[in-house]
Amino acid sequence: MAFAKGAATFNSCNKAGAILHFNKYLEANPGDYNALMWRSSAHFITGQRQDGLRDLDRAIAVSSGANKQLAIIKRSINDGSATRASAVERYKKVIQQYPDAWKGWNGIGDILVQDKRNKEALGYYKEALAIATRTNELSDPGICWLKKNMGDIYQESGDLNQAKASYESAIESCPSHTVSHISLCKVNILQGNEHVARDYFRRAKELNPVLIGESSFEEYKRMVEQSSAGAGGSSGGSGGGGGDDGK
Repeated sequence: MAFAKGAATFNSCNKAGAILHFNKYLEANPGDYNALMWRSSAHFITGQRQDGLRDLDRAIAVSSGANKQLAIIKRSINDGSATRASAVERYKKVIQQYPDAWKGWNGIGDILVQDKRNKEALGYYKEALAIATRTNELSDPGICWLKKNMGDIYQESGDLNQAKASYESAIESCPSHTVSHISLCKVNILQGNEHVARDYFRRAKELNPVLIGESSFEEYKRMVEQSSAGAGGSSGGSGGGGGDDGK
């Protein structure tokens, strides 16, 4: 239960709160690979780099196969010993050896998004989702980030209907996924669905008032509309995608 709470809290973007849940879970389950990987992400995001590296060292020690290789790659990225290009090549070796390792495909997508290669990234994300579906891993708490990142790519390309479908699917996977709620708010503003957008804004603020801040819906709506106008009527991007999401 503590692991599920930790993942849900992480997905609401309360990383400090997630660490507390993972700490409790790992006290009873010190060798749990998934909890170590998720807590490492929370540590990195909150600026606790050495704690994150220690979690990855422990995850490497307790795992084997694809999981071990994925943890090694993640450590090399976070300790600075791997460039994004070299990390992609290492991920490709993992998926060549373990083609059903959806997190390897997803990892490549994350790096490609950082390099502004969204079209290529989308292909890897789609394959990651297809594999997770085929291998019955859609209950993994990281799936919502995969779907959200796909939504960001669709939104940036101006395909708001596909973006909306991806964000809605992310929320189905994890109802506490704050960033998908606010992304749905934005998409609905751009499509003129103010009533629906307002509901998503309210829910995002309930989930994480610190992340959303003190702005009102009206202020956020005005910002989105101004950004869209400045981008020549396109979505203007999502401000997200490709982040460290617990994988």
